[in-house]
Amino acid sequence: MEMTGNKRPILLFLLALAVLPWAGCTHFGPAAAQEKRPDGTGGDTSYYHYSVGVLQNLAGDTDGAIRSLENAYSLDPRSASLAGDLSSLYLKKGNVSGAIEILEKSLIVYPDDVDNRLLLAGLFLRGKEYDRAIEEYEHVIRLDPGKENAYLYLSLLYRERGEYEKASGTLKRLLALNPDHLAGNYALARLFREMKLERQSEAHYRKTLEIDPGYEPALMDLAGLHESSGKYEEATEEYRRILEEDPGRIDARFRLGRMLFEQNLYDEAIAEFLTVLEQNPGNRQTRLALGMSYFFQGKRLDLAEPIFLDLLQENPSEETARYFLAATFEKQGKPDRAMEHFSKVTPASGLYVNSRIHMAVLLKDGGRFDEAVSLLGKTLESKQEAPLYGALASLYEENGNMEKAEETLLQGLGRAPGNIEMRYRLGVLYEKMGQFEKGLQEMQKILDADPDHVEALNFVGYGLADRGLRLEEAERMVKKALQLKPGNGYITDSMGWVYFRMNDLPRAARYLEEAHRMLPEDPTIAEHLGDVYLKMGRKKDTLRLYREALERNPDSAELKKKIKGLLSAPKKTPSR
Repeated sequence: MEMTGNKRPILLFLLALAVLPWAGCTHFGPAAAQEKRPDGTGGDTSYYHYSVGVLQNLAGDTDGAIRSLENAYSLDPRSASLAGDLSSLYLKKGNVSGAIEILEKSLIVYPDDVDNRLLLAGLFLRGKEYDRAIEEYEHVIRLDPGKENAYLYLSLLYRERGEYEKASGTLKRLLALNPDHLAGNYALARLFREMKLERQSEAHYRKTLEIDPGYEPALMDLAGLHESSGKYEEATEEYRRILEEDPGRIDARFRLGRMLFEQNLYDEAIAEFLTVLEQNPGNRQTRLALGMSYFFQGKRLDLAEPIFLDLLQENPSEETARYFLAATFEKQGKPDRAMEHFSKVTPASGLYVNSRIHMAVLLKDGGRFDEAVSLLGKTLESKQEAPLYGALASLYEENGNMEKAEETLLQGLGRAPGNIEMRYRLGVLYEKMGQFEKGLQEMQKILDADPDHVEALNFVGYGLADRGLRLEEAERMVKKALQLKPGNGYITDSMGWVYFRMNDLPRAARYLEEAHRMLPEDPTIAEHLGDVYLKMGRKKDTLRLYREALERNPDSAELKKKIKGLLSAPKKTPSR
């Protein structure tokens, strides 16, 4: 189609095209109208209809624009540009099948037209014809490897079909061409997270933030990744970074509050939740989190109670609010009100079992032992869950019925032989029953399944040392437990006790002094340190520690005997 004469219409035409709002249009321009038919006729007529269509679309007359472009295309059916533009108008009117049909016809004539193939792939994606969309995007990449968006869409399609290796491979192909592609790195980070490849996911989130340090979606996702993997301190710092840039991000502030809550930093969590509520006073999730923070903080139960009551008044089926309201009443020494609300938690709730356990404890504390046992027994008829067996065994144990406690735990393990918590409790129970070897057997089963189970390692190491058995093995076990859980006062005490039994008094004193600093209220640790000092000849320090331990454990006949022995021992007279 040749253009002759005054060139002003061309300038106006270009200006019109620059603002043309036809979605997905990639061909629009004079070149589209300049393609001639094979016989060399009809060009100017095609151009006329095309120009009219442009003006009609600018005026909002989509139907008229479609008719004009259909006329232009009928006169110039080999124009790939007209095919793309007309398909875009069909799509605008919702005629997806018409758009696909005209693009497929055009691609028969011009199979290497990348833009029309991209448009067709997008239509297949929209229609969830994923196989055909994948085929087109792969074709586009073969024709033009520089079409970066094709990689993103193709990866999304593979991910949708669960073909994660292909999805990640596609994004890696994109990043091989452009390592600093922001969307490519971000998409790969999210994909790796979905694949549970946390290390790779974090690496690409960090690469995304290297490209754009203020990219909030990556900052939020990276914080969420650390949150889900239990790295609460890292998540906390990332949420703080987001809030430094944008203090109004209440989603980030709520998550920051939640991270502080998980780290038992309740005062700081409360401050964040209150700030969120200043901006969004009715937010139920934040109000619930605030109430729970007051509850676990323990200092302001009077503030927790009205929050839970208000939430229940607004929605009586709010199970979490009801459970914590009941627990608040329990902490406040209001057993009747606690029982009332615990009893209303429904069996469908994830808090039902815990509610029944709390009710059993309240009944037991009220001197109604048989009712407590009956309640847990009836609950077990419909909910054979490990915490119920553990709670029932604890009731029997507290009542002195060790055999019944053992029977209950064995029943629970019969249903859930892999439950480590119940097996650990059984091992401890055997130790209390004077059957240490049976307890060791249970702990060994735990360590066979989980060699890093800290409590089982500590139990075995301390138990062996306390009996003077296999002391080198005891040392290895406790040392490993302390490496896995550094700073734990009870394991530190075990380490000191191992060295005491090995007669390494300086090391024993060092560990037990540290344990006593960490847990000054624990009478057993004070007694252990006193035993070490006694053997070191430090009788004055020994007597002080024994008396300190007796204050905290006044019924200990052993401590009374040790103190009496120290006081009655003849004093050494100075030699002349």
